[in-house]
Amino acid sequence: MYFITPTSETLLADIPAFVMAHTEPIPTTSPYAQFKVMELAQKHVVVTLDGQGADEQLAGYHYFLGFILKNY
Repeated sequence: MYFITPTSETLLADIPAFVMAHTEPIPTTSPYAQFKVMELAQKHVVVTLDGQGADEQLAGYHYFLGFILKNY
């Protein structure tokens, strides 16, 4: 079992890579925890599956409903 604890120091050190990975503004630092988990996983496994991005692709957020209805 592996554990990772992101800190403000690691966030400052990772900002260039973190920004490049997202390529768009994010409203909180919560994706940074996922970033660190995937960074750790990269050292131990070849493939991972997670749910990141499914809400955006499947219109899981209420403010995407207009975009879905517009296409019908």
